[in-house]
Amino acid sequence: MDTTWKVVEADRDSQGKIKVQSDEPRSLSDLLPKVEPPKMAAQRAPYKLTRREMALLGVVALLCVYIIAQAAGAAPERVSAPVARPTIIATPAPTTAPTAPPTATPAATIVPTDEPASEVAPVVEQPAAAPPPPCTQNIAPYVLHQQVKDGTLPLGEYTVWSCTSQADAEQQAQAAEAQIRATAAAR
Repeated sequence: MDTTWKVVEADRDSQGKIKVQSDEPRSLSDLLPKVEPPKMAAQRAPYKLTRREMALLGVVALLCVYIIAQAAGAAPERVSAPVARPTIIATPAPTTAPTAPPTATPAATIVPTDEPASEVAPVVEQPAAAPPPPCTQNIAPYVLHQQVKDGTLPLGEYTVWSCTSQADAEQQAQAAEAQIRATAAAR
């Protein structure tokens, strides 16, 4: 392995001989080569865009214009709260003539007098509440539909429903699945 020593002027004494021991610290800049500043500033040639780059910039510009136009044109509409249609309730005019007896028992007895009443409260009959519609699969709140498989082989499918609770529907589902598996095992 060859070792090369570079000897610079700081390594020599006043007579030009190489110093073995130097008492003064040596500058590291003495070891670096001397570089002359460039005589002419390097000029960079202007970058010229290719057709492909120009086309890509055009597409990006059009896309930006489209996005800005959509954002400006798509102002959210203010939706007003729904307003209920006015309901007309017929109120009978007060009269002194006797009327048909009400079907409900009044809290107080009204006795007709010769003087017209200033204000008579009308008797309103409340219609009987309609019974709820019967519970069917189409309106049941709890509906379960499942396909029963043995591994990847389908055995059958079932749909169960309940109007009372999810637990009732799940109980019916377990019974239906057990019946399908028993039928498949019997084959």
